[in-house]
Amino acid sequence: MKRFLTLLILTSLLFGQDAKTLYLFELEDESEYVGELIADTPDNVTIKRMDGSVVNIPAYKVIKRTKIDESQWDQESGEIIFGNLHDSRYFFSPSAFALEKGEGYSMNAYSIYWAFQYGVADNFSLGAGASFIGLTSLQAKYTVPSNTKDFNFAVGWFWVGFPLLDENKSIINIPFAVSTWGDKEKNISLGFGLNIEADKNPLVLNVGGTNRMSRSTALVFELWGFNYTSYSYYDVYNEGGWAGTSYNTRTNTLIYGGPGVRVLRKKTKKRLFGIFKQNNYAGSNVIDFQIFFSHTDGMTIGPFPMIGASRRF
Repeated sequence: MKRFLTLLILTSLLFGQDAKTLYLFELEDESEYVGELIADTPDNVTIKRMDGSVVNIPAYKVIKRTKIDESQWDQESGEIIFGNLHDSRYFFSPSAFALEKGEGYSMNAYSIYWAFQYGVADNFSLGAGASFIGLTSLQAKYTVPSNTKDFNFAVGWFWVGFPLLDENKSIINIPFAVSTWGDKEKNISLGFGLNIEADKNPLVLNVGGTNRMSRSTALVFELWGFNYTSYSYYDVYNEGGWAGTSYNTRTNTLIYGGPGVRVLRKKTKKRLFGIFKQNNYAGSNVIDFQIFFSHTDGMTIGPFPMIGASRRF
């Protein structure tokens, strides 16, 4: 009996030490603590940090607590490695990962083009974008449910044009399919589509990929290639004078994209002197730096820096 009790005590000590429930605590001064919750009262929160120290924090200062897996803690850097919350796209092109119902993001490039995407149902999302020059985009994506861990497949539709113009409203009108190999931190995607607006050779090719380098940075790459049709209008005259307007069409090949870096911001940010707060998960806000180029009609523009920002909600 004594041997049994001794074995029971030793077993509980050995295995009880591994049963940690860890939390990420975010405070109103934008500082963070990762550790075990020792005590929780209306007045104070007691935390045993990962270095073994114990801190007592007034409860009103803790604006958010998130349960995390112990494997997310990087002992070497002393930081939590949070997951990629912007896995459904690269800089602009889609991956096959889905936005679930109620999830979404907003993004901008140079603060002159703004877009958003929102999960209206599980695995199905809708989005739109616009710029001050009237350029507008609409998009939809459905991710096919799969039990395969490292492969995802999605279909969708992407439209770009000037809806306020009387003519040539549509520039790009692409039904597409995209496949993604890998997990949300390291993957590559290959997409195919047809630009209905191209008068010949409508095939659209797109490749994208990302590789998480650290808690705060990821390498991102994307490249597009497709044909589009441009129109040039001219007046027609006959012996009686002006007879109307006609046009010529021309097929252009456009290749654009490039590599870059995504910076994942981890802290909760305060706005308007702390009156309103963004209560987001770590990594929900990112800043993108892309080396961008565009090649069409024998002319190359770039490379030049493209700067954008995105927020997950």
